[in-house]
Amino acid sequence: KGNKILNSPHYFDLELALIYGKKGKVKTMMELLLNALDQSPTRVQEVKNILQPYLTNDDAALDLQTFLFKRIQKESNNLMLIDLLVWSYIQRRDFDQAITQIIAIDKRLKEGGERVLPIAEAAFGEGFYDAAIAGYKYVTDLGDNYPFYFQSKSWLLKSRKAKITNTDDYTLNDLNGLKKEYLSYMNQFNAGGNRQQYFANTVCDLAQLEALYFHRLDTAIVII
Repeated sequence: KGNKILNSPHYFDLELALIYGKKGKVKTMMELLLNALDQSPTRVQEVKNILQPYLTNDDAALDLQTFLFKRIQKESNNLMLIDLLVWSYIQRRDFDQAITQIIAIDKRLKEGGERVLPIAEAAFGEGFYDAAIAGYKYVTDLGDNYPFYFQSKSWLLKSRKAKITNTDDYTLNDLNGLKKEYLSYMNQFNAGGNRQQYFANTVCDLAQLEALYFHRLDTAIVII
């Protein structure tokens, strides 16, 4: 009735969405929430807060992603929808898909990896090292003339180290290969300016590798 009085078919979409959610009509709720975002993009965090409890359900999560894919096909440049899709994957801890989607956005907008790094960092923090490696590798592959190269290269090595050292499933060849990457990285760059922090962290990681996995304490001490 309010929509009719105001001559605005979507004015109360958000309020209606909440009612449909309480009635258990989750698909209708989701469609109304996305309609509400079309009218008021600044309410995206509010929409995320409403959706979050429903994403623990596999069917509901799939329904939301299906709705988003359909809309993105029609509005391929709508970054808000793509951001919501990536967010939905992260809520489900599906970091592989989240990284894939965010890389696609970065390529389209030519942002030099800026949008990818936070997702890769989140994947690393949750222990999804393959996803983190894919994200950091994408940024480093852009080339050392990009502003995030040095940072992403350091975290790429850290992610590869974590993938090896946080499991018992590795070989001496894996360790030697990782050490070779560390040495190549350290030889490629000089510490200085805003690079110093990342360089120092990488050196410390190599020292830890030497001490705890190669058992070369003297070498580790020299590196430190």
